[in-house]
Amino acid sequence: MTRPLLLLALGLAAGLATPSAAQESEPRSPRAALVRAMAVPGWGQIYNRQYIKLPIVYGGIGLFAYAAHQNHAEYRLYRNAFQYRAWEDTVEEGDENPAARFKADYEELSARFGPIGPGSIERERDNFRRNRDLSILGIGAVWAIGVLDAYVSAHLSDFDVGEDLTVSVDPLWLPGRGTGGLSLRLSW
Repeated sequence: MTRPLLLLALGLAAGLATPSAAQESEPRSPRAALVRAMAVPGWGQIYNRQYIKLPIVYGGIGLFAYAAHQNHAEYRLYRNAFQYRAWEDTVEEGDENPAARFKADYEELSARFGPIGPGSIERERDNFRRNRDLSILGIGAVWAIGVLDAYVSAHLSDFDVGEDLTVSVDPLWLPGRGTGGLSLRLSW
């Protein structure tokens, strides 16, 4: 049962990847590209038939998502270890540490680096939180750039780049003044 579904998916992908000449020549709606790109990352690029940009969009989002996940895991470890260590310093002899459930997290950090104080743990905790938050903003930035790219590409889908577009730069000599320069001529 899995094999027919795989063949169907490959067939659909091949059909999407090879648009007909009529499909390539019809202009794209910028609004439709914008809405699609805002709904799902990369859908605007698919709508514009710019499949080569999909790995860039998904690679960027995946990279930032991985970084956010890793930084969040480290942040939680340091947060829990900080709570345990900070309470350990304030609890009097014979009293129970209210954050005793986080002792394993502190011991994991101690095994990595040796005994560490709450100040060092707090600094690292704040660094991991900041990096996690920046990674989440990176996901949003890559998505926003993908939306902008889809919108602009749809606007430019009917832009004519014909053979009659020329730019020439010629030397210019003004005989009466005895000076020269450059002349830029654009014709279309």
